[in-house]
Amino acid sequence: MLIYGDLSEASLLIPCLRAGACGWLDKPASPSELELAIQEALAGGNPISHKARQILVAFFQRSPARIAAMWHLTKREFHILSSLAHPSNPSDKEIAQDLNLSPGTIHAHLAHIYAKLQVHNRQEAIDKWLSNAL
Repeated sequence: MLIYGDLSEASLLIPCLRAGACGWLDKPASPSELELAIQEALAGGNPISHKARQILVAFFQRSPARIAAMWHLTKREFHILSSLAHPSNPSDKEIAQDLNLSPGTIHAHLAHIYAKLQVHNRQEAIDKWLSNAL
């Protein structure tokens, strides 16, 4: 799957690639750019626009420790927050099973995470995490 999208909402790039997209082409693109990207994708390549490459480099240069420190998250809170944003969209119960914790413990950590990020729900937390990770 090749994404032909608008990077004005940069938080979509990483989830799309994690969900299986092979590449990203920015809108607007010329017909020839679109044709070349499709050919590259069909040949097993990973066509990524210049702007998307810049976002990816910035994303991977940010260390988890710096992101966690930005909101004063514990290691466990950071791990839970990053699990929330996974493309498989795990439930709190699934996160609890993965971390060998009780669902109640996950709920307590989520309450602390929401307070530290100054958000009210799971989606707001994911959106804030992704926008600051990019």
